Amino acid sequence: MNFTIPAYPHMQFGTLYCIGRNYHEHISEMNSRPTEEPVVFLKPRSSLLHPHETIRIPPDSKNVHHEAELVLLIGETCRRVPKEEAYRKIAAFAIGIDLTARDLQSHAKNNGLPWTLSKGFDTFAPIGPFVPFDASGASGASDEDGTGGAGKVDHTGNIINIVNSGSAPHAASHKDRSGTHDLLDLAIHLRVNGETRQHDNTSHMIFPPDELISYLSHRFTLTPGDLIFTGTPKGVSQIQPGDVIEASIGGHLSVLTLEVQSAEPL
Repeated sequence: MNFTIPAYPHMQFGTLYCIGRNYHEHISEMNSRPTEEPVVFLKPRSSLLHPHETIRIPPDSKNVHHEAELVLLIGETCRRVPKEEAYRKIAAFAIGIDLTARDLQSHAKNNGLPWTLSKGFDTFAPIGPFVPFDASGASGASDEDGTGGAGKVDHTGNIINIVNSGSAPHAASHKDRSGTHDLLDLAIHLRVNGETRQHDNTSHMIFPPDELISYLSHRFTLTPGDLIFTGTPKGVSQIQPGDVIEASIGGHLSVLTLEVQSAEPL
């Protein structure tokens, strides 16, 4: 794989696919029910927020929640990809936050309406620095600092190439993949004003990354630059103007720190 990610502010991502109800304990805290297939929704690209920018709480909502999760960056075109090939389509991963106007989402759910308005406001999809992913099982990051030989894909500086040789063995499942940074063994951590709100592990996913990529690619053509927000674990809660949010995945592999402010009224 040879996929170029332009550095911020020149990043041009594709579609933002998001997965709901992918952790049992989050399903319970939301009084929802598990589903036989992934729950899929979209966010507009205008909702993306990069590190060191500011979350803006819209005047339309009185109850915005954080939802920390693993985000996958697609590096190859995907059409009807079998699970056995899915990990090879991932260029990198990062911490992300699926911000949700919970009051608007509850109204939508109660009336059988889409979730788009509750999920798609400007700044409602923060993402951290990307970590190159090696389909053989290791992310390309070292045990100590997560940088490895390829280094992190940052949002500042020059254009960075992620290159996979293409000779890496197929990852039949997460269970037989070697390496410290298996995508299904990454800690997710989110703090608000220094207080831990979310602390879980991607091993608790209901639908793992290979299933999600295969499922989505059998319904949509995934293209380089597409993002998949893979769902949030338990611990979601409200954020307020003045809060400082710190989120991370895999310890210090991808870290995101953001301030929260009110959006300017239209």
